[in-house]
Amino acid sequence: MDDQSTIAPPPETPAPGGKKTKRKILAAVVLISAVAGGIWYYRQALPYERTDNAFLEGRIVQIAPRIAGPVVELLVSDNQLVHQGDPICVIDPAEYEVLAARAQSARDFAKARLDGALLGLDLTKISTSTNLDAMTAALEGQKSQVAVTKSKVSQFEAQLATAKAGLEQQRELAKSAEADAKRTKSDLDRLRTLDEKTVSPQQLDLAEAAATGAQAQLAAAQNRIQAAESAVKEAAAARDGSLDMLKQAESQTIEASAALEEAQSAPKKVEVSETQLASFRAELAQREAELKQAQLNLSYTRICAPADGRITRRSVERGNYVQPGQALMALVEEEIWVVANFKESQIEDMKAGQPVSIHVDAYPGTELHGKVDSFQKGSGARFSLLPPENATGNYVKVVQRIPVKIVFDGPLPADLVLAPGMSVVPKVRVR
Repeated sequence: MDDQSTIAPPPETPAPGGKKTKRKILAAVVLISAVAGGIWYYRQALPYERTDNAFLEGRIVQIAPRIAGPVVELLVSDNQLVHQGDPICVIDPAEYEVLAARAQSARDFAKARLDGALLGLDLTKISTSTNLDAMTAALEGQKSQVAVTKSKVSQFEAQLATAKAGLEQQRELAKSAEADAKRTKSDLDRLRTLDEKTVSPQQLDLAEAAATGAQAQLAAAQNRIQAAESAVKEAAAARDGSLDMLKQAESQTIEASAALEEAQSAPKKVEVSETQLASFRAELAQREAELKQAQLNLSYTRICAPADGRITRRSVERGNYVQPGQALMALVEEEIWVVANFKESQIEDMKAGQPVSIHVDAYPGTELHGKVDSFQKGSGARFSLLPPENATGNYVKVVQRIPVKIVFDGPLPADLVLAPGMSVVPKVRVR
């Protein structure tokens, strides 16, 4: 009896159809989720292509000088907004002003030479036989003048020879007078040394008179020498003057002969003048080009903004000596766009003009709108510094990315700081 009382009651059997009901509910939930997922995929994912390999891009202009020189004015600061044509910095213009002035002077000189050549050509063309007769008469007159002057030269040379002979004669006479003076003085000195008993006063007086007379003769001879020397100088001056006149007459004769030859060669001179005119015109054109270049170099001393934008990466300071092509700063233009690197498998249905929603990483709560503009003709790897060479080594197929340019619709919000290089996520509606 006790054994029977300890036997547990049999377990309850589940209600028929309970497990099937749960399975049906679970299957319905899965089916509804699948349908909802399919609807979401069809409406939200399937019509779109997106990528997080995308960045803002813009035009960055490197500002560099065209000439060398020290910077004397720096008119912008970092991140300053400038407009096209605004001055940015100024290079010392002093040297280039001098070069421009020199080029202007050279151009004016070339223009004057050309004008003179034109006038000379006109004068040559209007030369007549009268001019030739005048040149012939002038030449004959100069030849006569040369003959007359040569005669005068001969006359003055003869006078000079006579004066020189007279001078030599006076010098010889002076030598004789000097000898007499010395002799009489010696006689007088000797008589003075003798005893008074030996020499009478009369003898002494005669000796003194002779010495005095000899000195007077010597002085007169010296005066005559001076007069003869003056005559020689006058004759030499007259001869030299006549020689100068002869040289001048001969020079004028040569000039007259050249003028006659020039008058006789008038037709040839016209041809030569026309050739010179062509040369002068070419020189004037060259000088005008040099002047234009100098003026351009002078204008390059003032560097202006090539477009609207903001100044960035300024590396120049006032007083720096800059060289042509040296990067001074960069100008980032206001226009920006998106470059999205889509996989090549994503661009099958992508076309220019398709709408794009854009999310900037810096502003996750803001959605911007744009459209597909164009596709790069080549993958990003093809334009890399070291493009892959698939014809060598083992080939491994890698999905390539195609840069796609996306432009914004309308102006961007002014309160957003958007700059090239910022990360964005574009989503293109392809269906």
